[in-house]
Amino acid sequence: MADIGVLPDEIFLYIFHFMLQSDIVSVIRNVCLRWKRLSYSPTLWRRLCMVDLGGENQKIMWSDENIETVKSFVKSLYISLFFNQGDQCLDKLTKHDFNELKELTLRDSHFGNSKFIQILEFLANRNNNLSCLSVKFGACEHLEKYFNIIANLRLQKLEINHGGSALGLRHKCIQCSEEKWKNCFVQLCGAKGKNLHNLSLGVNRMNDETLSSILQHCSNLTTLELDKTNTTYSCFMDIPENTNLRNLSLYNVNINDDTLIGIAQFAPFLISFSVEGNLGSISTRGIQKISENCRYLEEISFKNDHDHAPKLTDSNLFTIASNCKYLKYIQFQSLKHITDTGLQAVFENCSNLQTIIVNDCLNITDKSLINIGTNCNRLKSIEFSGHLTGYNKMTSTGFQHILCNLKYLDNLTFASLKNLKHVRLYPSTISVCDEPGNLLYKNTRMLSDTKDHENDTISNLEFTSYQHQKSNRTRRLHDHCHLKSLSLARCDSLDDESILQILNYCPDLHRLDLFNCVGLTLNIVDSIFDLCEFIPEIKIDGRIYQRN
Repeated sequence: MADIGVLPDEIFLYIFHFMLQSDIVSVIRNVCLRWKRLSYSPTLWRRLCMVDLGGENQKIMWSDENIETVKSFVKSLYISLFFNQGDQCLDKLTKHDFNELKELTLRDSHFGNSKFIQILEFLANRNNNLSCLSVKFGACEHLEKYFNIIANLRLQKLEINHGGSALGLRHKCIQCSEEKWKNCFVQLCGAKGKNLHNLSLGVNRMNDETLSSILQHCSNLTTLELDKTNTTYSCFMDIPENTNLRNLSLYNVNINDDTLIGIAQFAPFLISFSVEGNLGSISTRGIQKISENCRYLEEISFKNDHDHAPKLTDSNLFTIASNCKYLKYIQFQSLKHITDTGLQAVFENCSNLQTIIVNDCLNITDKSLINIGTNCNRLKSIEFSGHLTGYNKMTSTGFQHILCNLKYLDNLTFASLKNLKHVRLYPSTISVCDEPGNLLYKNTRMLSDTKDHENDTISNLEFTSYQHQKSNRTRRLHDHCHLKSLSLARCDSLDDESILQILNYCPDLHRLDLFNCVGLTLNIVDSIFDLCEFIPEIKIDGRIYQRN
């Protein structure tokens, strides 16, 4: 058995990064002196989490001895505690200075509002070098207090998420009017807006007037994210153009053609544009304007709610394809009216595509998969998934075309492909009769037919059989797909033979996830490990099977 002790420190540290910090302290440090030494590595403690001081391992991790040792490495602090742990949190923070702290994340989903303010104020006063702050709070009867604390910091990144309604605290927020939010934001952005580069707002009391004032003061913004804000198109109108804004994401925001037109005029140099929610009011007029004005777009995402009928059609995809030549990432979700024709235009005109995600667009057939395999040779990731009804118009033909033509694809995800069956994938230099599953039968038959021959003849045939199998393995190494991650879900027709054919053609896999593929049996587990030597474990219906 191989000795893991010969592995270099870098490998162990890479593994430790996937572990909870509390486990690093309570488990890893007790294995051996070498692991104990590695457990104090600065890279493991750049982000420190305080999530439950009542847990035994958390108590060990937040012991004075440990924090005193690692505190100089901490650059990011995440705090989210239960309601009765605010005093413990303050006590721990009071004892130790985190002089290198740059990022702070506070989640007020459990402990009380007054204690939340005390923790925020204490850390803000002690750490003047904070540049990134993310706060999520429920009741906001002390809204001015929050903003006064924040105003004393020189922030480059600010995220504010007001979850009062979601937390059942609406009755505590009666005095928190849109006017109060506006006054707080205008005062903050008027004083500190020039420093902000990244702004994320999840505030349902944010209106057009407030957001318009924010955008005028924050002229250096490069990233803007709005979630559940009460805004429309007018917030982007009649304000100076922002030539710095590169990334814009709108989630569950009132959006229509006028919104897109306003965005196109306000931020012509966008690189990434994402909208999610009810897209029923978006049509050709808005799509044409944003695709013509924002010609440098590299990422575009339209994710429609399942409950609404979007108006986006193939003609809109034609417009995107003809104007946005630099696209590397596209995502379309629940766009019921787009077809293979519209996607073909995108695939043929956007030669730099690296990621394609198409979810719940039920008019898509094998033609789209064949077009991807033919035109998108730089592609690294593909995802096609949908509802339980499945992509009945897609079959094994399109799936096989993807694997055979995009041999340097990294990630492939398919869900609800009901017709994924009878998959046959062979290296192009091997005939059907030389399929790996048939080789043993074929060679055994050759030996059987010559049982009356002399012993030396049988030895020659055995040698020929061995050479044939060795040749087949060599061909497989040189003619296969280099896929690294494969995820298949709800593919009812997929059987054992088909999945083994796929894995035989994709021997470089590092990750395999099979979920609710009812045609598969557990008999394939050992064969999967034999075919794919880099897979450490297999996930089947949420259950993990590890290599022996």
